[in-house]
Amino acid sequence: MKSNSIYALVAVLSLVMNAHAEWHVWTVTETRHVLRSDPPGHDRAVEVGAAQNEWVSFQVLLRCDEPVKAVRLEADELRGPGGATLPMSESRCYRQHQLHLETGTYRNRAFKPDGYPDPLIPFHHPLTGDTLGSARLVAVPFDLRADETHGFWVDLHVPATTSPGDYRGVYRLTSGNYSQVEIPVTLRVWDFALAPTPTLVTAFGSPAQRMRGYYRDKAGGEAPADWQAVETQCAQLLSEHRINATPPTELLRPVRQDDGSFRIPSQQVQALRAFVDRYHVNALQVPHPSAVVKDPEEERETLRAWLAAFDRAAKELARPHVVFFIYLKDEPNTEEDYRYVQQWGRAIREIKSVVHVMVVEQTWTEPGKGGADSAWGDLYGAVDIWCPLFSLHRPDSAAKRRALGETIWTYTALCQGTPTPWWHIDYPLLNYRAPAWMAWRDGIQGLLYWGGMSHWRQTEDPWTHVPIYIGQGALQQGRRDVLFNGEGSLVYPARAVGYDGIVPTIRLKALRDAIEDYEYLALLNRLGKSAEAAQIVRRLTDSWFQWDKDPVAYEKARAELAAMIEAVVEPRPQPSAGPANSGRVPLRLHPDNPRYFQFRQEPTVLITSGEHYGALINLDFDYVAYLDELARYSFNHTRLFSGTYREVPGAFGIQGNTLAPAPQRYAAPWARSDTPGYFNGGNKFDLTQWDDGYFQRLKDFVEQAGQRGIVVEVTLFCTMYSEELWRASPMHPANNVNEIGDVGRYEVYALKDDTLTEAQAAVTRKIVHELNPFDNVYYEICNEPYERGGMHSDWQDRIIAAIRDAEESLPNRHLISLNVAHGSAEITQPRPDVSIYNFHAGRPEAVTLNYDLAKVIGDNETGGSQRDDATYRMQGWEFILAGGALFSHLDFSFATNHPRGRLTEHRGPGGGGPALRRQLQVLKEFIHSFDFVKMRPDNSVIRDGVPEKGRAWVLVEPGRAYAIYLGGSGPIELTLELPEGTYRAEWINTPSGSLDKEESFAHGGGPKRLQSPDFAQDIALRVKTK
Repeated sequence: MKSNSIYALVAVLSLVMNAHAEWHVWTVTETRHVLRSDPPGHDRAVEVGAAQNEWVSFQVLLRCDEPVKAVRLEADELRGPGGATLPMSESRCYRQHQLHLETGTYRNRAFKPDGYPDPLIPFHHPLTGDTLGSARLVAVPFDLRADETHGFWVDLHVPATTSPGDYRGVYRLTSGNYSQVEIPVTLRVWDFALAPTPTLVTAFGSPAQRMRGYYRDKAGGEAPADWQAVETQCAQLLSEHRINATPPTELLRPVRQDDGSFRIPSQQVQALRAFVDRYHVNALQVPHPSAVVKDPEEERETLRAWLAAFDRAAKELARPHVVFFIYLKDEPNTEEDYRYVQQWGRAIREIKSVVHVMVVEQTWTEPGKGGADSAWGDLYGAVDIWCPLFSLHRPDSAAKRRALGETIWTYTALCQGTPTPWWHIDYPLLNYRAPAWMAWRDGIQGLLYWGGMSHWRQTEDPWTHVPIYIGQGALQQGRRDVLFNGEGSLVYPARAVGYDGIVPTIRLKALRDAIEDYEYLALLNRLGKSAEAAQIVRRLTDSWFQWDKDPVAYEKARAELAAMIEAVVEPRPQPSAGPANSGRVPLRLHPDNPRYFQFRQEPTVLITSGEHYGALINLDFDYVAYLDELARYSFNHTRLFSGTYREVPGAFGIQGNTLAPAPQRYAAPWARSDTPGYFNGGNKFDLTQWDDGYFQRLKDFVEQAGQRGIVVEVTLFCTMYSEELWRASPMHPANNVNEIGDVGRYEVYALKDDTLTEAQAAVTRKIVHELNPFDNVYYEICNEPYERGGMHSDWQDRIIAAIRDAEESLPNRHLISLNVAHGSAEITQPRPDVSIYNFHAGRPEAVTLNYDLAKVIGDNETGGSQRDDATYRMQGWEFILAGGALFSHLDFSFATNHPRGRLTEHRGPGGGGPALRRQLQVLKEFIHSFDFVKMRPDNSVIRDGVPEKGRAWVLVEPGRAYAIYLGGSGPIELTLELPEGTYRAEWINTPSGSLDKEESFAHGGGPKRLQSPDFAQDIALRVKTK
């Protein structure tokens, strides 16, 4: 009896404890902090809305009376209309890291000591996509302490091609000692898209540049080994938050010429254009002219010549939306400062350059006003862009300057003047969102912030002690010993979470939402609805000193703006949503030299090192991370198999083969039927029905590629290399319900089965129709049709006709490619509709033999013969310097679970990896440093000095430019036949890209000897007239 009583007591106590120890889980979608002491909320289901090409966020919060061990958040894909999906790759998950604040920011009367969430610990590395672990701070698993509120942050990205409608899924919280909690998520995608480049200008500085000083002075460890990776990650993060990234300083540095003029070299402008396009930049800060001009009045002609360099660069850049500006003076608060702005600003403006003068100052002065005394005169005529403090902006005064064509930006710093939405960790998070609505109301076009977003100097470790700014008492430095939490910082150093770079904050997310709100208002303005939009804005804010403090009000207002936009814009055609790059002329042969491409008005050679063509069909492959990796090396090409062909695990010995998706993870253009029995699991295919989810993924891939300046070769079909691979195809009769494809694998592309051929033509027409709006696509008919099955020319003609028939009634015409041979061969019967002839493992002789065709000759697959980088580097250099226009290396370091190409110890049949990608980037940069459209192959320029047993390839623009590639070892003395002129010669290290030797010389004409530096395998030489 006694024992039974004890058991009963234990049971009762257990029930009491379990009832007490409830795990509370709730969500928040509006712009507000949730602090450590905050009580549980009630809403678990998430309902959010977003435009196409927009980010939207929600928070998942948790609290319990007892500790909860090993908490994890698991994302899910969201499923939408017609089988469309928002894949997990479009979800970014973070854990909110809290900092305990004991002292509030100056003038924060509502402050309470608590744990404030600010930096966000990502689940995955932002560049590689790898799970982050073994760091000082990890996102998951996370141990929740008793009686504390903590949370996760989730970002959802809606690609521009996403079909409108409601998308639903379930996120899950798991733990080591509590039951799983499901969080229903509904995302409404509105039927309009935000432009890739924001309307609101931002000037927040460069976190990467600031980090160099931080690692030198504060971080207490070695600086990052790969600063390029840090700069890339910083720029990408800023771009994703619609904030201008800062390009490398050397790209905007004019070079003095012998005649006294200044120029920004074309290769710098080309690199700048790539940066602007990749990161959607709308403003560029140019260096101050004081480096070359000491007195702007006495040296006016030098100033004019210096500014003319930017006029030429802006014209060559051909991005008219980009604002060039000089940060002339920060907060001119003395008479001396005013004299400086008056002298420099008026001198610069009188020249009427493309460069605008920006001064951090308000548009008005007053008698006796500290820092703006009218006794000093005014700054009128000296300023193009005014940037007043939030509290010093006067709409009436600013409107008068705007009427004269001047521009207003604004900024915040410290807590000055009448209270405005000050930017600090312990002020409401809404303070980062409201200013965009205020700015729009007053016609303000830009936001500025100091500190490079990363003022960490006054804190030993910002992850343990909040990053602060403490006033120094001097002018412009704030009252002595007054504290500001988070002043000058919007990001944190990422080494503590497992990589070198930066992580975002909750405050940065709120600021991104603000910039997106501004974009809604700008869109309505362009649609002629600015008055209606202004009514909504005025409900939220009357002035910089009065604004609605309820974050829910801003969500409601945003939804109203969205409804207004949807009521005005024409519905986007479905399922073919128009891409952001629609309206551009598609990739074409260059009109001045059809052996090369013209892409987005620029002469183009396509170079890449990419994955094994399964990025589209393998649902487990993160193609966004893959495309980011290509863009990191400035590559501009990728091959993509359409899904009519697939492989099986183990095929060709390829590890993690993207073309061999796991069961139920294969995306094909055809819809599944209700009949089971497909070769690799699941139901058979219906070759008369389309899979909408596949076509959404296809268009998103091409859209994502286009945003990164990458051309997609869509390979429609592929040889069936074996019976096993033929049995895996949906076109095999055992795999479809249409009884189509009863032929042998050698006859799949042979016009033997009319129903099969028509199915092939139909899927071709469907793909061509869906991709017609895109400018970054061309079509290859079949991969290796000459391999293991014979080439059927009549079948290829039939598919070419299907492409042309489909495009007959569509706006755009795209290039067509044929894969013709391995190595090299002469093309004796060219087709009039074919513009590109591709070889595999192409030799330079393939270009030489077919040069007179005046078509693009490409090598769109190499990489299956050796493992060493030098083999493929040299193949690329030889092929391009022979006059080829396309080189695509098959990089086996990319795999299904390695979308960023980090499988360096792979067992694949060829090479690849980051080192080779860098070497091929050197090749791309080298060829694009020339006006290669004007060049022709001509080895006769070399009189003597080719390395013993080596080879030389030369492209020549006579008398102006010489691109030379030499295989072999040296040093050597190379003799060139050059006409009279003044030249600059640069020896380029092909593995590293370094400039190993340079010289300038005047030449009277005839042979010229040039001494090379040492080199082991190959070297490149660039010779240009000065």
